[in-house]
Amino acid sequence: MLPSLVEIAHHARIGGGFDEDGYRADPGYAPPVARRVVAAYWEQPPAVVTEDSPERVLDELVVLTTEPEAFAHGDRIEVSGELYQVVGPRDWRLGPFGFRPGGEVRARRVQG
Repeated sequence: MLPSLVEIAHHARIGGGFDEDGYRADPGYAPPVARRVVAAYWEQPPAVVTEDSPERVLDELVVLTTEPEAFAHGDRIEVSGELYQVVGPRDWRLGPFGFRPGGEVRARRVQG
């Protein structure tokens, strides 16, 4: 088992869907829960991206965790005062030979 040395705040997504009039309802978020993860790092955009490219503002966070099932698409993660929205957890515990390292959670910075 890998050591979980980094602490992040996890806001689980709640609600959403549609209201009683059939309009899309914005999701809410549960109060933050402190979670210990193996690592959290920012992924840099490719060096070929120029100043005026729309990809320049893309800010992705990658979290390595032993509990990828704790995160779901749409949840929020807070790291170093910045808020990120989960775009997809990946579970790496289903491989051969009994090696179960955990998983990866990718998130994009929330603007506004």
